[in-house]
Amino acid sequence: MITTNFNPSVLTTQRNLNIATNSLNTALERMSTGYKVNCAADDAAGMFVSSSLNANIRGLRQAQKNAQDGISLLNTAEGSLSNMTNILNRLRDLAVQGANGVYETTSREAIQNEANALKEQLKQIYNGTNFNGKNVFTNNEIQTVNTRIASLSAKSGRGVNANSTLNTRTTNVSALSNDTVPAGYTAIYTVADLDNIRNNVDADGNIVGNYILMNDLDLSGINWDPIGTGGAGDNKYFKGVFDGNGHTIKNLTINRPDEDHIGLFGSISRGAEIKNLGLTDVAVTGNGMVGGLVGFGSYSGQVSNCFVTGSVTGDYQVGGICGWLGLASATNSYADVSVKGNNSVGGICGSLAFAGAVSNCYASGNVSGNTDVGAIVGFSQSGTVENCFWLEDTPGSTDGIGNDQGTSNNNSGLTSDEIQNSDNFTDAGWDENIWDFSTGKPTLKPVPQPPSTDISENIIRLQIGTNSTDSSAIFIDTGFSLGAMDFDFMSEGGCAAAIDEIDSILERINTKRAEIGATINRINSILDSQTTTTQNYTAAKSTIMDADIANESADFVKNQILQQTSSALLAQSQNLHASIVLSLIG
Repeated sequence: MITTNFNPSVLTTQRNLNIATNSLNTALERMSTGYKVNCAADDAAGMFVSSSLNANIRGLRQAQKNAQDGISLLNTAEGSLSNMTNILNRLRDLAVQGANGVYETTSREAIQNEANALKEQLKQIYNGTNFNGKNVFTNNEIQTVNTRIASLSAKSGRGVNANSTLNTRTTNVSALSNDTVPAGYTAIYTVADLDNIRNNVDADGNIVGNYILMNDLDLSGINWDPIGTGGAGDNKYFKGVFDGNGHTIKNLTINRPDEDHIGLFGSISRGAEIKNLGLTDVAVTGNGMVGGLVGFGSYSGQVSNCFVTGSVTGDYQVGGICGWLGLASATNSYADVSVKGNNSVGGICGSLAFAGAVSNCYASGNVSGNTDVGAIVGFSQSGTVENCFWLEDTPGSTDGIGNDQGTSNNNSGLTSDEIQNSDNFTDAGWDENIWDFSTGKPTLKPVPQPPSTDISENIIRLQIGTNSTDSSAIFIDTGFSLGAMDFDFMSEGGCAAAIDEIDSILERINTKRAEIGATINRINSILDSQTTTTQNYTAAKSTIMDADIANESADFVKNQILQQTSSALLAQSQNLHASIVLSLIG
């Protein structure tokens, strides 16, 4: 059929011409942009996947820059620590030199002057090391916050610094709630969890790590094996942090009458912290260095904000909370414990030596023994006991310190009526944020307490991933304390004591350097992993998005030919139809 209103051959040719033109334009667009998908209409699913991949790729690249910045900060810290180590080594040389008894006053003054200059330089490096205006080791804005309320959630970034009694740590971390485990801490939920602490040891066999108690525990039916055995020739001390988080462990039973270093923790050392923990109904029996909580505490070990009730029995150096403390401390703690022993028997601590300290503690238990028996401390050889109280009405508790050869300040016995008056405690400087005076005998307020609004500048969040979870971050603790550094080089004894204090500082610095080195290695591994991940994500995105130029150029030539052919045929088909119609009419 030949018609004038409808010409199918023209329309067909025109449709094919449009197709060829559109395909030609698509090929041109893809070759000019290099992308196969230039808008969502090209590949809706592909565009969605590609956008997600692109966000991850960009995030990973920024995370790599973050990681490199973190390495730069840590290298800065490590360099300063190296310089501080050199200074401390020189100070130790001076201490060893001064411990020799051949120097007269003028020579010792020269040694003291050099030591003072080195100490000032040490402080300058410690306080002056910064990265991008941020103090690396110290947080000078938050140095007076009470240790009891010094809490930090690494996830939220909230918290404060707090200097402990012996200034061995500047960051005190507690859970913000019973459901929050701070970053860097292992949660203790069960007795098995508590027992497993002893399995986390370093190369020397010492027990390490940070732990936080998340439930009350009952040790009924267990003859407990102390965590950290210590003792001569045995280095298995607990050197970590145990935060009771305001919870209680009850029915601790230890029946080892022939063994030393007996307590929930047998031996703690080198900056260990036991805090915010209650022990109730303990029944502990050992031989020497026996305590309800800690048997043997040394080298900057700390017990704070703890209490013990029950009974503790031993032969020598027996205490309701700690058996023996040397260069270690017990503070803000109380004991209502029946303590029995032969010599060096105390309601809080059996024996203090080597600058051990007991402060702001309270005891109300029945203390009995043969020699060196005290309601607070049995024998203070060279320790400090201050701001402590005991219940005079309790038999065997007429003296606060049985044999006092150390330093004691502001310690008093109170009657049952006098302990009802909180002024006796607050006038001595006891902190009402820590102690509760509303129930008669002073008791500890529960933790966790509301977090401070201050931000710890020593906990640094290093964003090394692409999302907001903790798995995408590393939390770096650069904080540590040099301590008081009250070095006395004017006497042989002062120099000998300085050697121990310098060794303690060196160990803290070396520990921090090791942590920094391990973190740098970890970050380098993360960078390698991120590089591989970025490469794989980019390849996946390329598969979806990138144009195949060879195919597109072939399509371009093909569609160009088809466009030109269709244009020519369209003209011919229009002329052909018209000539046939006119021929029929003529």
